[in-house]
Amino acid sequence: MWAEGPEDRLAVPASAPDPVAALTRALAGRDRITVTTADGPALDQPEPLRTAPAGTVVGPVPYGRSHLLGVVRERRPADPADPRTLAAGRAGLAEYLAGLRAKADVEWHWL
Repeated sequence: MWAEGPEDRLAVPASAPDPVAALTRALAGRDRITVTTADGPALDQPEPLRTAPAGTVVGPVPYGRSHLLGVVRERRPADPADPRTLAAGRAGLAEYLAGLRAKADVEWHWL
């Protein structure tokens, strides 16, 4: 779960004992924030949340044109049969191989 908006509007929920409840209350008010909940791979999360462990509150940190406050509620291992997991694996391998190709130095010797 994460919220985007002005830093001053996210500072109060960030310091609350239960940031998730504070974000829900802020959403119910007329604060200028956008709250998003997501259940999916880390790559689908905003960059500041991708590597944060479960239970971590991140932010407010600059993000795009505003600020981000996020709470990582849980982490689960990837399901190897999930098409998104397979696509992420293929994309990661393609990126890795592209990096190897970019660094490769090939010399041809003709006889």
